[in-house]
Amino acid sequence: MRPATALLLLFVAAGCGSGASPPTTRAPVSSKVGPPAAWIETQTGRTWLGFSSYCWRSGNSGVCADALAPRCGLKGIPNVAVSEGETVRAHLGYDVDEASIEGARTELEGRVASWRVASNGPFLLFTKGKDGDASYVACAVIH
Repeated sequence: MRPATALLLLFVAAGCGSGASPPTTRAPVSSKVGPPAAWIETQTGRTWLGFSSYCWRSGNSGVCADALAPRCGLKGIPNVAVSEGETVRAHLGYDVDEASIEGARTELEGRVASWRVASNGPFLLFTKGKDGDASYVACAVIH
């Protein structure tokens, strides 16, 4: 293989990935010491997820926050338009070891968790990594 061809293939491979970028709106902030924001990618667009319960460490500081069970329509719980049976992708702002949605088979590839939306209503994405654990929320609205 010629060096120029090999270099071109390397650049193409490096650019592969989801190709998706975060929403253009301002990301939500949890607290001074808290997990980074996460966003969801659907067929209709991209939306920041809301924060739920978390325990997080940063340097010598740490904080835990508890949240109520998510309900659609509450402040901080965004609506996310999805098609019935659509597979959505949540992009996380940190390296995770675990990610899960109750009642759904959740796949994790690097910082992206994906699952199939089966019904309308709130969902909670639980994540866990070396800096702590964080849950993110939204309300699936099937159109």
